[in-house]
Amino acid sequence: MIWSVSNEKTFKRCQRQWYYGKVFANSRSQDPLRQEAHRLKRLVSLQAWRGKLVDEVISKALIPAVSKKRTIRLSQIKELARQTFDEQWKVASGQSADSSEYELALHPLAYGKSVSEAELDLLGRK
Repeated sequence: MIWSVSNEKTFKRCQRQWYYGKVFANSRSQDPLRQEAHRLKRLVSLQAWRGKLVDEVISKALIPAVSKKRTIRLSQIKELARQTFDEQWKVASGQSADSSEYELALHPLAYGKSVSEAELDLLGRK
């Protein structure tokens, strides 16, 4: 196991959280409890998903353009954000069987709750 600063912080904060998240959770295990621990570890709220989406778009489009001194238009960034949102939503909501590229486990959907159109619009889907 590779020890990192984040592992150290998690271990100091809560040794159980570190153990279940880093050692016990395993998506490939035959043990259903270990698979469930992996699934629970990946759950994110809608707001956390929004933050990850913004970070992904910045990392994939804005930073490479700036580092190569290329001009990038706001409309290009918005379009990439919309495409990324749509692709990830299809995977999270079960509309797409291809989850190999991006796995997303949204907290409300995992517990049988629906996500309303208004909530999606608040996340910036427009």
